[in-house]
Amino acid sequence: MLRVISRLGVGVILPAIAAFGLIGCEEEDSFLPPAPPPDISQPEVPTTPEVATPTPTPSPSPTPVAKPTTQLAAPENPDPQVNAQVQETLDTMANKGYPKANQGVWMQSGDTLLANYQGTTLLPAASLTKIATTLAVLDTFGPKHQFVTQIGYTGTLENGVINGDLVIIGDRDPFFVWEDAIALGNALIDMGIKQVTGDLVIVGSFYMNYEENPKTSGALLRQGLNVQLWPDRAYL
Repeated sequence: MLRVISRLGVGVILPAIAAFGLIGCEEEDSFLPPAPPPDISQPEVPTTPEVATPTPTPSPSPTPVAKPTTQLAAPENPDPQVNAQVQETLDTMANKGYPKANQGVWMQSGDTLLANYQGTTLLPAASLTKIATTLAVLDTFGPKHQFVTQIGYTGTLENGVINGDLVIIGDRDPFFVWEDAIALGNALIDMGIKQVTGDLVIVGSFYMNYEENPKTSGALLRQGLNVQLWPDRAYL
């Protein structure tokens, strides 16, 4: 028998609002109480209509001049202190196996260039690639769809120990990543669950870190649930 202990719902847009059930409200005033009925205890006294006083037509205001937009700064002169900190971070990442040749940094505030390392080199756009995934999900499912990942177990739960399997029922959530696995582990701890004697069972379409293979996703989830197994990239 499977017992569901948690459901992780991820909204395509504004998941925090979706969790409180506010997405379905289309009008802002739908949260306001209805107006009280008018007092009809006294008869209405007709009033003399007022004659509107004409007001002079204001002269048109001058069109504001648009301010010039910020332009990219010259790449040759970044801020020495900030650029040194970026270089130190890149060196640390390189020591962990992330080559500096694969990194690109451009930091600019206003017209001032703060840091530049291969900032004009075309490279993969890091987490910005989620924009393409989001657009595809919105086009396919619409803005109100939720992907619900259910968490359950078989056997018994006694003194914080699941004497059975931990079961993950996937729902094709394309955004389940390290942070979600860590959050799931914390949620289980908050429920008092500290140990699972059985297996981690993956059911349905469960993806983690954009891996479609359920065995690969399950192995990644197992790492995310155990801090002793975290890879370096889980800390980034």
